[in-house]
Amino acid sequence: SLVFLFLICAYYTFIDLINEMNIIFMPMDKTIELIKETLDKVRPFINRDGGDIEFVDFIDGIVYVNMKGACQDCVMIDTTLSDGIEIILQEEVPGVIAVKLASEMPNKKEQQ
Repeated sequence: SLVFLFLICAYYTFIDLINEMNIIFMPMDKTIELIKETLDKVRPFINRDGGDIEFVDFIDGIVYVNMKGACQDCVMIDTTLSDGIEIILQEEVPGVIAVKLASEMPNKKEQQ
């Protein structure tokens, strides 16, 4: 009965691992779609303060955005990105490791 219990645990651990891998290796277009959907959920809260957020790109696990309106020159922009938007995106979208302003994007020529 101990062997049976071990096999059951191993099976479910394996199934969980496979499910996680399928999520992690989600196609890029699906990942970007999920990022945009998540930003759409966050947008009303940003709009309340007179700002807005625009998706720009997703490169090497980093989401690049433009902050608009009141958020554009706000002194709290770093906090909004790191303590708010980044945490939400990391929880909602597998593969997201950070959120940065589009002005911090690497030059496309440097990537090649």
